Amino acid sequence: MPAHLRTFCTSIFVLSAIFVFAAEAHAQGTKAQAQSGIPRFEGGVIFTALRLPDPIGEGAAGVGARFGHNVNKYFGLDVEVNHFPGGTRQAPDFGETEGLFGIKTGYGNRYAGIFFKARPGFIHFAKNSATVGRGLSENYFVLDIGGVAERYWGNHTYFRFDFGDTIIAYGNTRYLGTFGNTVVLGTVHNPQISFGVGIHF
Repeated sequence: MPAHLRTFCTSIFVLSAIFVFAAEAHAQGTKAQAQSGIPRFEGGVIFTALRLPDPIGEGAAGVGARFGHNVNKYFGLDVEVNHFPGGTRQAPDFGETEGLFGIKTGYGNRYAGIFFKARPGFIHFAKNSATVGRGLSENYFVLDIGGVAERYWGNHTYFRFDFGDTIIAYGNTRYLGTFGNTVVLGTVHNPQISFGVGIHF
């Protein structure tokens, strides 16, 4: 992972930890309803941004949906699908679709949680996109790793912030760069952040 991304992730992780501990302290002084443990199920919408560095050189904003099942306060399962709009004939960039399924592990209670995530999946590039035209295949394996901070409210809504590294395994794909040079992409690290809202029950 690049040094600037490691620094960014570390900073966000520390701020998220402070956020969770503050929520816990507030909870200790509040008379909560009779409710035990972390919410079991979560579902909502996601607003996300993915950076594909040079030689691809795309910065795509997207929207998606996720569903999560918290097995207990230390472990949960996540399913997420995102789409990055684009791919018009005039500007045939973007148009990626991303699907992820994996785990999160850390600590949560009925007010908040902070977790590490590891979610394998895929990324699909639109057939008529400029990236496919320059040498990419349509589908690649990805691994999303990073951190998650969540805040739960008593009205069954939640807020979630994700940050991390979406690793794309391009393998021996040869990509035509901007200046006509051909580059073997291999495995590439791509920063991605997301904000989500939804309901829990």
